[in-house]
Amino acid sequence: MVTRHQPLIFTVCLKLLGDREEAWDAAQEVFLQAYQSLSDYQGDAAFRTWLYKIATNKCIDIRRKKARRAAIAPITVLQEDLPIQANDPTPEEQVLAAEQHREVQAMIDSLPEKYRDVVLLYHYQRLSYKEIAALLGIEPKSVETRMSRAKKMLRDLWRKEEPAHDELARRRAIDSVSGK
Repeated sequence: MVTRHQPLIFTVCLKLLGDREEAWDAAQEVFLQAYQSLSDYQGDAAFRTWLYKIATNKCIDIRRKKARRAAIAPITVLQEDLPIQANDPTPEEQVLAAEQHREVQAMIDSLPEKYRDVVLLYHYQRLSYKEIAALLGIEPKSVETRMSRAKKMLRDLWRKEEPAHDELARRRAIDSVSGK
């Protein structure tokens, strides 16, 4: 199984993760998981497709964990050590932007799985609708529909939180009027 499918699975992992060592580790995890789940394989899809789906899900999980770790990683460089430039965001703007990023990630994580997967595959993995459709075993039109619904759900969630998101814009407007 490994010898026959390793080139495909490694290529998929490399494409989704972008790092050779990480892709190699992920591919090994995919084969381990596939071996442990062989009794679950129904034969509804080609074995190769089943492995491809396991690989994709494993890589999505790895990327999610990596993104969460990056979001909470401590800042190692102090702001005072950096040269101040006119276009650099203020510390307050950086905090608000980081908070906004965490909120968006939480909103994406709160989407139902079928919508969340489409958003992650499209925006984070940079897959086309056609590639996503093949991966998920659905029609490209269904991918388009799911993406549209996911965007609407995210817009609705965003509007519920709008006062907090407008804070940065409000502060910038005040600063520009007061000449800061």
